[in-house]
Amino acid sequence: MNSITLSKKQFDNLTRLDIGSSQSTESNIFILDKGPWKYADGSMLLKELHTQDGVSMSTKLATVSLLSDKKDEININELVIPNNLVVVKNKVIGFTVPYIKDAKSLKSVIENPKIDNKEKIEYLRQVGKTLKKVESLERRKVINLSIGDLHEDNVLVTKDKNIKFVDLDGAYIGNNYPQDALYLYSKAIKNVKKYKFSEYGQARPDKNTDLYCYNMMLLNMISRRRLYICDISEYFDYLNYLKKLGFGADILKSFGRVYTEGPNINPVDYLDEIPEDKLGEAGYKIYEFKKNNHRL
Repeated sequence: MNSITLSKKQFDNLTRLDIGSSQSTESNIFILDKGPWKYADGSMLLKELHTQDGVSMSTKLATVSLLSDKKDEININELVIPNNLVVVKNKVIGFTVPYIKDAKSLKSVIENPKIDNKEKIEYLRQVGKTLKKVESLERRKVINLSIGDLHEDNVLVTKDKNIKFVDLDGAYIGNNYPQDALYLYSKAIKNVKKYKFSEYGQARPDKNTDLYCYNMMLLNMISRRRLYICDISEYFDYLNYLKKLGFGADILKSFGRVYTEGPNINPVDYLDEIPEDKLGEAGYKIYEFKKNNHRL
């Protein structure tokens, strides 16, 4: 992996990027907009890392270095892979990634009521297709890669309506320490044997956890609620409600599998089983209203 050396003055003069609600406490993001550093037709972003909650910065740097070295073999355009380590005062402080201008987080797109549900589903379809490509890396003996911290703020929608996976320093490459992952804080998964945990109680990312996160992303869009915080019985009651609304058997099986034994399912091939005309009724608040008023 290549490296870029900045003086303290150059670093201090960089423009900090405001990334709104997705702003991380474990890093600062800057635009390399001053100096000779360019990537393709634009600038790069510098992600300055901090150590947080015992997570080793060196592990993150090892992860991004391996991803960078294998970028050509990985060859997945949807993955925004780091390209340089950054050194200030003889110390590695972080790494750079291509700057995807005018992109929006998938979360902001999904929560925007002005965007058609069909368009939202198509972005989530791209997520599922990308996960299929990631899964193929192990079969191709390139790398055993799990995205790990997969959620809507870590997926960008570009102005040409393609998706990009970012924050890959939290990825899992088979032997690095598991990183904090938003959806894997679910209490419900701790009683499902197929999920493995570290001695600190963190779920170890693998294919099953990536698909868990993807299923939850779909359900977040459908229910307009964070379903991963539900207990299991309430979760399955809600799935029964979706069945009554006309959701297909295959996609409901995928949603249900996340809390039962057996490998998780990538539901990307079953997204047409989501009845778009019923998505209004599928909102969790409407489900709760009907349930509390004995209308189910």
